[in-house]
Amino acid sequence: MSEKMRHLRAAWVVGMAGAGWLGFAADRADATLTIDLRAASGSNSKAVTGAKVGDTITFNLVAMVSGSDAVANDGIQSVLGSFAGSIGGTPGVVGNFSTDGTNGTWTPSQTFNNGGTFQAGKLQDLNGQPGLDLGSTVASSDPLATDYVQARSPSLTIAAGPGTAQAPAEFLLGTVQYRVTALNGTGPTNLNWFPLVSGGGLTVPAGGGYDANAAIWREDGVNKRPTTGTLTTGQPVVITGIVPEPSAPVYLPRLGRACSPDVGGSRK
Repeated sequence: MSEKMRHLRAAWVVGMAGAGWLGFAADRADATLTIDLRAASGSNSKAVTGAKVGDTITFNLVAMVSGSDAVANDGIQSVLGSFAGSIGGTPGVVGNFSTDGTNGTWTPSQTFNNGGTFQAGKLQDLNGQPGLDLGSTVASSDPLATDYVQARSPSLTIAAGPGTAQAPAEFLLGTVQYRVTALNGTGPTNLNWFPLVSGGGLTVPAGGGYDANAAIWREDGVNKRPTTGTLTTGQPVVITGIVPEPSAPVYLPRLGRACSPDVGGSRK
């Protein structure tokens, strides 16, 4: 790459960072596997507006595999991780990845339900914020690692056509539902998929990475894991709610003393 091109690319990256898109733009250019959470309905899969208490919102979890050899040899077998909400700040929309407050709502697609034996995830708080997330933060060696959400096919599922950076091969891993339980204001709440982190935790620490079991996929005919390939996540889905306006006060007419009508002229 020429010196001029290096400066142009650096300027572009800085500009994207200023716009808040550095993580997605930089990662996506080199990604071989991206796990993307999308709203299942609406015109924008990354934004849900007008949420109200009691609403149930359905999301699709999609795997995007990109290769470079123009051959139909890209695929995926499994992912392991968690669904969680905003990290830091106070979420405007509060909810659970549950419709009854007890059971999680992860439903893998038929291809990725491991023959009916899969990990549905544990409903619990993972980020210290109001609401219940779905999954875990323990290390993969911990016996409680079965609390993570899983999508898995018995063998690698290969796409019908080649996946490229411009048009990745996509696989619907499953769906999850989120029930709105409260509104703290009109501020946004971000929801996303968090792959299993090496050593545990919800986000990757400095110098860390994703666990080898966070995903198994094939790119350009070569089997990959996060330790041998690049795993990223898509941008979060942003939910904003509508806080109902208070009811208008009801004014009652002022009540005075009751008095008898004056009969026959003046009162005695």
